Amino acid sequence: MRCFLFLISLYLFSCLSVTAQNAAESLLDKAASAYEQNGGTEVSFTYEWLQQSQTIDEGQGQIKLQGDKWMLNMPGTLTWNDGNTQWVLSKANEEVYISEANATDAEMYNPYAYFTLHRKGYKAAIGKDTSFQGKQITSIVLSGRTIDTFKTVTLYINKEYCPVFISYQTQEGDYQGEIVVKTYQTNAQFPAATFVFDAKQYPDAEIIDMR
Repeated sequence: MRCFLFLISLYLFSCLSVTAQNAAESLLDKAASAYEQNGGTEVSFTYEWLQQSQTIDEGQGQIKLQGDKWMLNMPGTLTWNDGNTQWVLSKANEEVYISEANATDAEMYNPYAYFTLHRKGYKAAIGKDTSFQGKQITSIVLSGRTIDTFKTVTLYINKEYCPVFISYQTQEGDYQGEIVVKTYQTNAQFPAATFVFDAKQYPDAEIIDMR
């Protein structure tokens, strides 16, 4: 009898877990669809990177997004990514590193990249509803496998399916990150050149091709 009750409990728990995961994935799919339909998006954010709970870097950034293309402005670097090629400019010495488009970088810095992590093998679950800056938001917890970049990601989105706060922990190095979205603008129009490094703007830059 006890074995039967245990099996029933296990079955009900597994059904609830699948339902919760399906609800989380459905919400993420809706958020990803909303982003894809918004055209160009421009986001400003603050960030804090930590290792073993100690702050190692913090600051502000801006990112322009359109589909799988993005241009990121951080305190020490500018990054252009047209979906195929990535250019990273060091502001300190004007060195430009060229490489193939890096999905890991997009996951680290692009607030909207987290919407599709469940399609890459991460397990998703709905967390608790809470409030952030006086507005109601929903949390989604994503759990990665050992081969994935992140161990866990907690994503907070508002009713417009925009991310407002993101925290994560990496699989290696015990790194944690927090991103707070300050402003976002949708339906922006960006020319294709926005996402490509323009050598004419940096005539003295040293080009380092790592492809």
